[in-house]
Order: sequence, then structure tokens, then C-alpha cells
Amino acid sequence: MIYDTIENLKKYRNLAPLAWDQVCRHLPDFSTSSPSGKTVLIENKLFIIIQRYNTHALTGSNFEIHREFADIQLLLDGKETVAYTDIRPLQCVSPYHADSDFALYAAAPEIPDRCTLIPGNFVIFFPGEGHMPSCGDGDPVTKAVIKIHKSLLD
Repeated sequence: MIYDTIENLKKYRNLAPLAWDQVCRHLPDFSTSSPSGKTVLIENKLFIIIQRYNTHALTGSNFEIHREFADIQLLLDGKETVAYTDIRPLQCVSPYHADSDFALYAAAPEIPDRCTLIPGNFVIFFPGEGHMPSCGDGDPVTKAVIKIHKSLLD
């Protein structure tokens, strides 16, 4: 997991050079007024999803993991808390679905580690890293989620 500011995004280029070049070229095209939905940059390997939703309470939520894709979650508008944890001791509540690259795990009773996203912050979750995005006080957010296939990661 990496948590940083957008000004430093290019510092992580060596993690996935082809993907980073594409992302950095296209990110300026996305803003709070961009329509929700998916923009494919490399078929089945790299895409950007613009999402709009209201945040939800941390309690009662589940952690998610992906096996095939890393997530770069970049907040465009609003404020959001993202929790993260090692999912190995957690109970799987929704088994892995290859078509959506998604599995859910029940949150542990202890308070998870977390970071706060505001516009200009981003967080990167690599395949297998448990994360619980979209947490907060019910406030609306706009977020870009960049999905990078593991084959593009060095």
C-alpha cells in the first residue's frame, strides 16, 4: 500500500512504467465534472473508473481484495476514509469472483489502520491487499479509480 499526494505520482513510475505513462497522460482529462464510468486505456489491462457516491460508516463494512488488478484511488472531490489491513486472519464473507476480480472479508473487531483522502491525495493497493474504501460521514465524493493489471506491474 502506498499513500501520497498527486504531485508525487510520477515518483512511482518504475512500479509499472507503461501504465504510469498512460495514466499520467490521461489524468488531466479527469475532473469533478467528468462523467461517471469507465475509460479503457489498454484493453483488459488498464482503465480508469470515475465514481460518485456518498461515503458510509466504517463499522459494518467489509474489506475487499483483488487478485488481478492494483487500484490507484485518487479523490477528486470530497473527503473519504480508507481502511486497510492484512486479510489473512479475517473471515471471507464473499468468495473471489474472477469476472469482477473481487472478494470480501469481514472486518476484525479492532479498529483498522486507515488514511484520509482529500482532493490531491491517492492511495495504491496492490493485488491481495485488503482495503475498505468509501468510508466517512455520508458525504458525497467523486473519485478516480485506476485499475492496473498485475502483468503491467514490475
